[in-house]
Amino acid sequence: MAKNEKAPLFDRTTIAFVLAALLGAGLTLWLKGTAGVERALINAGDFMLQVVPQISGGLLVAGLVQVLVPREIVARWLGEKSGMRGLWIAQFAGALTPGGPFGSFPLVYALGKAGADIGVLITYLTAWTTIGVMRLIVWEIPFLGAKFSLLRFVICLPAGIFAGWLARRWAKQWGWSTTESIVK
Repeated sequence: MAKNEKAPLFDRTTIAFVLAALLGAGLTLWLKGTAGVERALINAGDFMLQVVPQISGGLLVAGLVQVLVPREIVARWLGEKSGMRGLWIAQFAGALTPGGPFGSFPLVYALGKAGADIGVLITYLTAWTTIGVMRLIVWEIPFLGAKFSLLRFVICLPAGIFAGWLARRWAKQWGWSTTESIVK
């Protein structure tokens, strides 16, 4: 897709979700009647009120990253030639990023569009999911105990770096440019 082209409004994923929602609504109508559909719509509205601010914030951060951080800087520090330095930056950033997927995935998308390579993006997401420091402190240690949590944390430390290194290697082996990973 050219830089100034907009993504189509109805891609395959959107169509699949709309069809699944219509199928679910039809099934709910058949099994629970209009009261069931009404309750589902209320639940969906409640969920949207909780999620929309988070998604909006994540998308705003992603848009700001694309505007405020010059592509050359992203390419130098997180791009194809950033080497292990780029992977380590992504590892630390992923480990320190608080919050859920509503912030992390738009940020990964924006960094990919700005020139970060596939290894950096995979390292970030792997570190965010496996060694999130805030999640460790707020959730894991209180629920699972320090001994277990710290052992799991230390064992997972190399996962992000290894995943990013492997992604770069496989992308090159498969003939991909490592910076075209999410930009179509």
